[in-house]
Amino acid sequence: LAVGVLSSFAAGHLPVRTGVEVGPWLVGLLPICVLMLVQSSAEEVFFRGYLVQQLAVRFRQPLLWGVLPAFLFGLGHYANGTTPEYSAYYVAATTLFGLIAVVLLWRTGSLAAPIGLHFINNVGAFTVAGAEGVGPQTYLWSWSDSDILAGAPLDLIALCLLLTFVLSPWAPFPKGQPLPRRNETRAAP
Repeated sequence: LAVGVLSSFAAGHLPVRTGVEVGPWLVGLLPICVLMLVQSSAEEVFFRGYLVQQLAVRFRQPLLWGVLPAFLFGLGHYANGTTPEYSAYYVAATTLFGLIAVVLLWRTGSLAAPIGLHFINNVGAFTVAGAEGVGPQTYLWSWSDSDILAGAPLDLIALCLLLTFVLSPWAPFPKGQPLPRRNETRAAP
């Protein structure tokens, strides 16, 4: 989100200030954050918790148990776009985001990191900067679809770089193991 905002400024695609007043925005910030935590946690529990676990039990291939839930996560966000081009970009970006979340789950063995990443991303997208006409107009600044699509390649590159980093040995995570099989648990001695 930060890279996208900075690249938008650098390219001259400045956001437009929405009609949301700062006083009511500040009052609503805490409830919005609580709702974003619930929403982000629910998506992560389903896509990275339930789906990944169920697929990992049935299939040993990380490409299957990791990529399929990420792609379904991306497809689940298709309707957030207002044009076919914007929807395609949104699916690509959220699929990459889902892959990053799966790697975080795999590297840490916990849903905490994917939930935290998802929560921070959504709080920024719903309170600071968002797409014009998408979602519940609770953000202070917005960009048009054309401005967002102008920066889409850089956003996708940034997500690919982040994915590469979390997969790299330089990422500050313990080395992960494939998710345990049905009869194995991390808690068992």
